[in-house]
Amino acid sequence: MSREDQIIKERLRKIEELRKQGINPYPYKFDKKNYCEELQKKHSKLKKEQEAKGTVKIAGRILVIRNMGKICFGKLQDNTGQIQVVLQNQKTPEKEIKFFKKYIDSGDILGVEGSIFKTKRGELSVLAKKITLLTKSIKPLPEKWHGLQDKEERYRKRYLDLIMNPKVKELFLNRQKIVNAIREFMEIKGFTEVETPILQSIYGGASANPFESNLNALNMKVYMRISNELYLKRLIVGGFEKIFEFSRDFRNEGIDRLHNPEFTQVETMWAYADYEDNMKFCEEMVSFITKKIHGKTKIKFQDKEIDFKTPWKRIKFLDVIKKHTKADFSKVKKVDEAKKIANKLNVDITNCESVGEIIINVFEELVQDKIIQPTIVYDYPYEAVGLAKSGENKKFVKSFEPIVNGWELGLSYCEQNDPQALKEYWKEAEEKYKRGDIEAQPTDPDFINALEIGMPPTSGMGMGIDRLTMLMTDQTSIRDVLFFPFMRPEKPLKVPSQKEKRTDMKRIKEVFISPEARKIGLKTGYAIISGVKIYKKNPGLEKLKKSLKAKRDKKKIECMQKAFRAFGVDPTKRAPSAEALIKRVESGKDIYNINTLVDAYNLSSVKENLPMAAYDLEKVDFPITLKEAKGEEITFIGGEKKKTQPGEIVYADEFEILCLDFNYRDCNKTKITEKTKEVIIFVDGCEGISNKEILSALNNTCDLIIKFNGGKVMEKKVVE
Repeated sequence: MSREDQIIKERLRKIEELRKQGINPYPYKFDKKNYCEELQKKHSKLKKEQEAKGTVKIAGRILVIRNMGKICFGKLQDNTGQIQVVLQNQKTPEKEIKFFKKYIDSGDILGVEGSIFKTKRGELSVLAKKITLLTKSIKPLPEKWHGLQDKEERYRKRYLDLIMNPKVKELFLNRQKIVNAIREFMEIKGFTEVETPILQSIYGGASANPFESNLNALNMKVYMRISNELYLKRLIVGGFEKIFEFSRDFRNEGIDRLHNPEFTQVETMWAYADYEDNMKFCEEMVSFITKKIHGKTKIKFQDKEIDFKTPWKRIKFLDVIKKHTKADFSKVKKVDEAKKIANKLNVDITNCESVGEIIINVFEELVQDKIIQPTIVYDYPYEAVGLAKSGENKKFVKSFEPIVNGWELGLSYCEQNDPQALKEYWKEAEEKYKRGDIEAQPTDPDFINALEIGMPPTSGMGMGIDRLTMLMTDQTSIRDVLFFPFMRPEKPLKVPSQKEKRTDMKRIKEVFISPEARKIGLKTGYAIISGVKIYKKNPGLEKLKKSLKAKRDKKKIECMQKAFRAFGVDPTKRAPSAEALIKRVESGKDIYNINTLVDAYNLSSVKENLPMAAYDLEKVDFPITLKEAKGEEITFIGGEKKKTQPGEIVYADEFEILCLDFNYRDCNKTKITEKTKEVIIFVDGCEGISNKEILSALNNTCDLIIKFNGGKVMEKKVVE
C-alpha cells in the first residue's frame, strides 16, 4: 500500500469514527465573521505577546499543522489570505485540543473562534477557543505545500493549484479586473452590453472549423458559435448603434500556447463609424485597461518593456512586409510572381491559391513576430477578412489588427453591408469548402435578409481577453490565464477514428528557438506529414540502404561540431546524429533498422549531412522549443533514463524533453511506430548552414518519406 493510500485509509477511519460520535464531518454552514486579510491589516500594529480585545470567527483550509506538544500551530487560508491558528494548553479548552490532535489533518476546512494576539516572534495569530470541522479532507495536499511544480498537474487540477499557489489566484483576479475595466470603458463610451446565442443553426462571422452537435427536440444539427459577429450586426439593423458582448467562442482547431478550443473575446459593433474610428477606440481602450491594472501605460513582459501610451504606431500591411523583408508586393498581380518572391524568402506556400494568401503567409512567418511595441497594421488582403469592405484596390480591405509582442490581439474592419457583395463572397467560400477548406464560411440566408432590410455603415472590433490577460499578467501560455484549459484526458475514454483527429494544422507554427539557442546560431527546418502508413520494412527502401554511400560535406560537419562545442558538448565524444550515422556507414555497417519512416529520414540524414529527427505528432504537447537544458530527466526509447547536461540544447514540448542535445537521442514519449499517422520532421541547422540548404534537405527528406510511407506535406518552415 502506497503512502497516499495509507493516509486515505486513516482519514476514512476518522470520518467513520466521527459519525459514530454523532459529529457530521460535512456540516451545512458556518457563521463566518472575519477574514484573514482584514485581521492582518486591522491588528498589524499589535505588539509581540499582546492580545487584542474581542472575539473573532474565521474559516478556511488548514494548509500545514505543527504539533509541538503543549502547543499546536496551524496555517489557515481563506479567500483573502492566511493567518496562523494556535491551540495552547491552559488557554485553549482541553476538549478542543484533543479533538484537533486526534481528527484534524492538513487540507481540512475548519471554523475557528478565538482571540487575536501576536506571538513572541511577532506573527499575528488566532488563539483558538473553539474548533469546528467543516469539511474533512480525504486526500492529502501535495507534500510541497508551498506550491505545485508540475505544470500539467496544475492545469488538470486547478483547484489544487489555487490552494497551493496564492499568486495564481491573484492572476485570475487581475483577469476579472481586465474584464471590469473593459466594461467600464464601454459604458463611458456609451456602448450597451447585449447577449447573443451560443448555440446556432448556422455558424459564421469568422473562418473556422466549428463544433457540431444535435438538437434532439427538433432533430437538427446545431453548432457552437465560432463568433457572435453576425448576431451583433442583426441588432445594428434593428436600431442599436453602439453595442458590445463578452463572447465565449468555440473553434475546433489546434491547441498551443496561444490557442484553446474555447476562448473569450469582447466584440463591438459601432454604427456610423469606420475602422479609423476603431483604431483610436482600440488604442484608448487598451491604454485605459493598462492604467487600471498597472497604474501606468508601461508594462514589463518577460525581458521586454512595452508601452501602451497612445497614439500607437500605424503602418500598412504591405509596407510592414517591405520594411522587414525588402519584398515589395504592391505591384504583384499574378500568383506565379508572388510565389517566386515567397520561394526566395523560404516561406511555405503549399496550400496558397491566390496572391493574397501568399502575402498573408509571408507576413505571418517573417514579419508578425518582429512587431513588439503596440502597432496598428491595416489594409489586409481581401482573403484575410471576407466580411470587410474593400478599398480603392479591391484586393485589399479596410481592416486592421492591433499587434503586440508578435501577437494579434484583435481584429477590426469596416463591415460589409452590401448584400450582393456578401452573397458573392459566400459563394466563393462554399466553393472553397467543396475543395476541402474546412474553415470556409457557409451562407447565412437570414443574415442576407437582414442586410437587404438595410444596415448603416458600421465598424466592429473583436479583442481576445485571454491574450490581453497574458500580456497584462506576464504569462507566455494561454493555459496559465484560463481556470480550466482543455487537456487531453489522462486516461483516454476511447481511441478516436481518423476523421475525429485534429485537422487544423495551425499549431505546427508553434515551434520556437530560445534566445540561448539563437545566440549560438542554431536554427531548424520542420515539416508536418499527415496520413502516413508505416511498415517494418520496404524492399525498395532496403535496397537504397544497402547501396548507400557516405559522402562527407566538410562544411556542414564542421559547422555542427562548432555548434555542439558552443553549448558545451564535445562532438568527439558525442557526435551530431548525422555524423554518427555517416561514421556507421563508413565502417561498413547498415543504418539502423527501425521502420520505414525512421529509416527514410536516417538515410536522408546521411545524404544531406544534417541531423534529423521525427516525432509522433499526436503525442506532442505544443509548443516545441529548441532550448537550453537544465538537468531534466529524459526517458529514452527503450526505457533508459538519463539527466540532460545543463547548458546543452534540446528539443522540448510544453511538458517534457524530447531529445538529448539537439537530435542525438529521442525520448520514448513521441517515438515513431507503425501506429503513427502524423509526424513532424526536423532538419537541424546552425550558423554557416543556409536556410536554403535546410529547406532543400527538408524537401528531399519529405519526398523520401512519402515515397515509402505515403502521406501529404501539410506545412514546411525554417525557424531561426
